[in-house]
Amino acid sequence: MDKKEYDVFISYSRKDYADEKKSIIPGNVVSQIKQALDENNISYWMDEKGIYSGDEFAKIIAGHIRRSKIFLYKA
Repeated sequence: MDKKEYDVFISYSRKDYADEKKSIIPGNVVSQIKQALDENNISYWMDEKGIYSGDEFAKIIAGHIRRSKIFLYKA
């Protein structure tokens, strides 16, 4: 089995994490998940800065999913 780079890949809707000005919304559920993972030394990856459009988006996201043990989807 391949050694994975991350324990968790976090998939989420940016509207649940940041406002229109890209400021993080205080107390949002995504930040709570990140905090719980950090407190338990669980590594994760999530697209916090925003990957721009086109084929690069799919390629980058797919690569990070493959390098993660768990895919966490926040509906």
